[in-house]
Amino acid sequence: MKKYLKWILAAFVLIVSIKPVLFTWNFIRASYYTQAQSSDAGEAMYDAMKYKPSVYKVFNKYSAKGIENYIVKKAILDSDPSRLKSFPPLYKFNHNFYVQSLLGHIDTARKWELLDDVSLDFLSTPSMNEYTKQILGKISTGLSIPFLTNLADYTWWKGNKTLSRYLISTYSLTGTPFETDTLNTHPMNFQTSRMVVNEILKKNTGLVANDFGDELLRCGDFEDPKCVEMKWFFSLMASTKEFAPGSFTMGADKVGKNNVIRLMGFYFSSSIEKKKSRSRGGIRWIKSIPAENGYYVFSCDIFLHTGSESPSIWLAPGLHEERPGVERGQWKKITIMVNNSSNKYPYFQPLVRMWGTGTLLVDNAVFFKIIKPDFAFEEPPRVFIDDCLSQLPKRGGNVTR
Repeated sequence: MKKYLKWILAAFVLIVSIKPVLFTWNFIRASYYTQAQSSDAGEAMYDAMKYKPSVYKVFNKYSAKGIENYIVKKAILDSDPSRLKSFPPLYKFNHNFYVQSLLGHIDTARKWELLDDVSLDFLSTPSMNEYTKQILGKISTGLSIPFLTNLADYTWWKGNKTLSRYLISTYSLTGTPFETDTLNTHPMNFQTSRMVVNEILKKNTGLVANDFGDELLRCGDFEDPKCVEMKWFFSLMASTKEFAPGSFTMGADKVGKNNVIRLMGFYFSSSIEKKKSRSRGGIRWIKSIPAENGYYVFSCDIFLHTGSESPSIWLAPGLHEERPGVERGQWKKITIMVNNSSNKYPYFQPLVRMWGTGTLLVDNAVFFKIIKPDFAFEEPPRVFIDDCLSQLPKRGGNVTR
């Protein structure tokens, strides 16, 4: 017996230590993936929680979205509502039709258009299509045709063309799907676009290329996905304590040979709730750019698909947010000249966003300083809106204010 005692003891120690070792390993994985903003973070957190459920509080504090979304997705995929019973933030998924179907709470008195990340993921997943169709069939009377059209556009964009075709045929949707790669026109490549900006400024102000400083943004052509990921981010201001309910998403798209950024809005609060700002979402430069004394220029190309997108351009705190009134279905180049000769604005951080529903495309973002010493103009900012269909460089823009 003594001969085997040490082996029995070793085996006991090993068995006892497995659980903390596995917990530690998964906790390290979860921390790493969370820091790296990886999609694997949710699974690693979930695996760690299996060995120590109380660690949920830690994950919820530092990565609430990651762990909440994963737990909800896991419950839906496993058809196991018991996973949700002791889940504190479940109220955040009150309008998620997958969650409500799992709980047996499907009805028409909800804001089904208020899509969250879990819904958007499942809508773009072909293996979920039959389940999605069943749910949509139950709540279709509570869904508007514009929303269903928007849904068909989104699922087509994300590659789930089977579901998109189903939506189009089932609900007799017209003008769908919206395919950016079939657009006949595009606001040109980045180099040509910058030449157009120079031409617009020359025509309207007399400035020439030598009067402009270096480009202060990177990846404004959105061609390099890795660079875009490092230098731009999705600015979502919706469904929080500060902002009214809203549903928006952002991602890469393609028009011809050029990459663009696509913004989509599915829902926004029609009335501003007490002490809450209206919801919106957009693409924003990652760092603030210290503002010097002088004059600056921002320009980008935008395309509205439905006309309900309500676009705006925010450049600096305290500076009026521009809301260019442009037609749907046409690429427009928006050029804004800002007077900071009195150092009124502490920094710039360009942000192009939408406040409505539909699809907004963004491309060719540039930002630079005017370095001509004797150049001057009075506030407010000067805004030019130019038709991107013009083939450069002879056409300028029209002053809108």
